[in-house]
Amino acid sequence: MFYPLLYKLQNTTHILNQSAMLKIGMMTEIISGKVTEERNGDYLLEIELLVTDDCADLLDTQLFVKAKPNPTDEPQFFEIYNLQYKDKKSVVIKAKHIKHNLYNNFLVEVQNQTDIMCTPAEWWYRLCTGQEEGLQTQMTLWAHYFKFTSDIATKSSMTLGFVTPCTLGDFMGGADGSLVDVFGGEYKYNNFNVSLLKSRGTTTKYHLKWGKNLSSLTQTIDSDDICSHVAAYATCYDTYAKRNVVLCSQPQELKSHKSKLIKVKAVDVTDGGSVDIGNATGYWNFNAQTGENKDLLIQKLNIQAQVLRGQLASTNGAPTLNVKVDYPTTLDEMLDLHLCDTVYIDTANDSLQAKIIKTDYDIVLERWNSLELGTPKSKLSDYIVK
Repeated sequence: MFYPLLYKLQNTTHILNQSAMLKIGMMTEIISGKVTEERNGDYLLEIELLVTDDCADLLDTQLFVKAKPNPTDEPQFFEIYNLQYKDKKSVVIKAKHIKHNLYNNFLVEVQNQTDIMCTPAEWWYRLCTGQEEGLQTQMTLWAHYFKFTSDIATKSSMTLGFVTPCTLGDFMGGADGSLVDVFGGEYKYNNFNVSLLKSRGTTTKYHLKWGKNLSSLTQTIDSDDICSHVAAYATCYDTYAKRNVVLCSQPQELKSHKSKLIKVKAVDVTDGGSVDIGNATGYWNFNAQTGENKDLLIQKLNIQAQVLRGQLASTNGAPTLNVKVDYPTTLDEMLDLHLCDTVYIDTANDSLQAKIIKTDYDIVLERWNSLELGTPKSKLSDYIVK
């Protein structure tokens, strides 16, 4: 067993970096401990420790615990954010992976960047590469030592983080228009190294079989994201500086959809969308009295709707899966699987693919507590054909 280690930051710069981490203890009297990680989501540690442990008196928030997160990855640093003492017998430690420290950093406002086409790695270089060796700072509010790599070679323009300030977490994956939203992919974290990969996992040959090593399965057919038409709109200002939202006059019907009713998905194209509108700021203005420029604006929005019609793919009520595996025997068989791996689920009538979207690892018993499989959560950009 890898016993969790307690660290503190020894420098006075208040900038998190591995060379400044000082080990101050080892936790051995552990009642329970687990690490949970979600695909492109939270990465958390929780430990219940006896107060008789040598580290118990040293504990404080904003210290760090180094723990084994799963069967194959190297130990990771987690920052303590919450301590709960239970009847003076034990203390529950809650900590977040240090990637959350990176995500809380801010991008400052930057202009004249939205017409540039870059890969994810190139965007990171523009945002976060500083002058000092190893110290990443440029358009972030404070310096950091995190490094970024990506195997995605696709280039695209971006607006999030350039039009208004936002956190690095928003820019990397927490909002519409983020790196993940624009490029797709799955994040892999290794302490101060962050990778955005086309696919973090692999398609395995492992089969979960209904009635054998799988006892519960939820298959959902959801029509909430089905739409029949797409419309483009833009936020603009008239000659009195009054804010207006202008909608296209000709919503476009999707080429293939299963909506039995008219359902329109409206898409904001204020920042230009796929149509060349030249000077976007001036273009969206119109005369409130004469209506001058408004007809041209609506005409351009109609063109934008036609472009979106070719890009937007309806989900068509595609079935979504949700499976939680918690049988110890089955979990032992799945010990070599990883987050984002794809497995097969064999039912009486079909063999379906599902991705591991959440892991729960017991750091004491060194085994999975549970694995969740299913269809990854989607945003609007997941329905855009890339």
